[in-house]
Amino acid sequence: MLKKAHDFIKNTQVRSNSLGNFNLWYHHISKGGWPFSTLDNGWPVSDCTVEGLKMSSNMVGEAIVVDQLFDAVNFILSLQNSNGGFASYELTRSYAWLEMINPT
Repeated sequence: MLKKAHDFIKNTQVRSNSLGNFNLWYHHISKGGWPFSTLDNGWPVSDCTVEGLKMSSNMVGEAIVVDQLFDAVNFILSLQNSNGGFASYELTRSYAWLEMINPT
């Protein structure tokens, strides 16, 4: 059971960035992150990615490839805002008052 869970975690890491023009759509990188559920979700989250990194050992199966771990760390660091805080999905890109009504 633990091996299957470990394999699920390894297989749900986002392995590439979304297609398209990132600057045009204000889209953040996604490669290396883990989403809330499955790859179909497609939007990685900082705290899910940190949890995915915790599963990097080989206690119940083959460990995650080192390059994928580097991608995960790069994703997490890319979500650090200029004030030092970390975003859940994307960097803060707007006015503080607008962020307060953010539905996510």
